[in-house]
Amino acid sequence: MSFRVVLALWLAVLGVAASPLAGQTLQRDSVSGDFILEFTDIDGVHHRMVVEPRDKISPRMAVAIESSGAGYVYRYALTNEIGPRTQQPIGVVLLPCPGGDPSLSVEPAPGWNASASRTARQPECEFSFRTAWLEPGQSVGDFIVRSAWLPAPASAWVFGRAKIASLPVSFEIVPDTVVEILENIQGSYFNSIGGREVHTLVPARSPATLDNPSSGLSVIRSDLDRACGELGWITNAGVCRSLEAKLEAAERSLERGNTNSARGQLGAFLQELEAQHGPQPGKHVSDNAYWLLKINVEYVLNRL
Repeated sequence: MSFRVVLALWLAVLGVAASPLAGQTLQRDSVSGDFILEFTDIDGVHHRMVVEPRDKISPRMAVAIESSGAGYVYRYALTNEIGPRTQQPIGVVLLPCPGGDPSLSVEPAPGWNASASRTARQPECEFSFRTAWLEPGQSVGDFIVRSAWLPAPASAWVFGRAKIASLPVSFEIVPDTVVEILENIQGSYFNSIGGREVHTLVPARSPATLDNPSSGLSVIRSDLDRACGELGWITNAGVCRSLEAKLEAAERSLERGNTNSARGQLGAFLQELEAQHGPQPGKHVSDNAYWLLKINVEYVLNRL
């Protein structure tokens, strides 16, 4: 499949002029999964490079969230599942993290490093291997993020170990756009075309967002819509309708000033969420949906 359009859009985001694209093509081999990059150097010589991306992995992330003092502990577990596309060990995990939370801290899993950056354009929590690549079929737990912020859906980016591409000519005569393309394929960046996106939960919601219970329930209803829709975290339409009805009833109770009824309706919401959560047959609420809705609803409930 051709990536010319993706390449053009990506370069436009970087503010690179369209003209350097002349003589440059980027395609992905459907068999190997590698990128084929062709370009003309500054001296007018044409080159063809095979570039291995860092997405030949099958990452699965799980998260559990617990209250701890004035904040929350997010515990992530990561598996590199065995599958037809799994050819690399995993070595880097990027999570978007709240730049506005001074209490933010991270702790690595055994054999890994952890760091939190608040200065980048996209504040990030990075976990990277130290002594233990995550080979196909292996799992590792206890990547920990501590934050005062509430959970919200977000995308983590996960990267495998790839052979570093070597430039066929001197760096000085390689167009800047080609260098940027290589970095985007083999670097560790959010929205990289060379990594794997994984939907998860991160501390991305300031508690102030839910301090007003009425507006807070509106935010939670949007979470429920996403969990039942694009994210696919709740797999039964009847369960979605039932949970939505309880949230709407609580909203109407608050509009009438009846906080006792709202408490009861949110309590019923949490009871159904609990009953529908789990890996057993007939359960329809995933871990991500469970923690997203439970933590946020409990926060609102504690303010009624």
